[in-house]
Amino acid sequence: MEFERLEVNEDCVGQDCGDSAMPLVLCRSRGGPYDDEAFTSGWRLGAIGATLAAPGISALCESIRPHERVQADLLAMACGYVMRVDPSTDPDWLSVTFTRTGVDG
Repeated sequence: MEFERLEVNEDCVGQDCGDSAMPLVLCRSRGGPYDDEAFTSGWRLGAIGATLAAPGISALCESIRPHERVQADLLAMACGYVMRVDPSTDPDWLSVTFTRTGVDG
């Protein structure tokens, strides 16, 4: 199997690609089979879930998209946290804080 080498942000010439350190080539906009929004939400919530599952994490502050709120709250409950939505000035993002509800173990 042969893959074309892609330099980081090489595919962002003339586009706003944010601070992305790695293009998500599985997204439809990059030629992949998956819807961009669904993939990036899954990627983002998966990273938050991995952090919450790590030992020694008592609280975590993050930013999520409004449409990710319910899933993030379910993720918090599954990992033994409560999620609080904090005030935000950006309508496209929610500031959330995950706080562990009990003792590890």
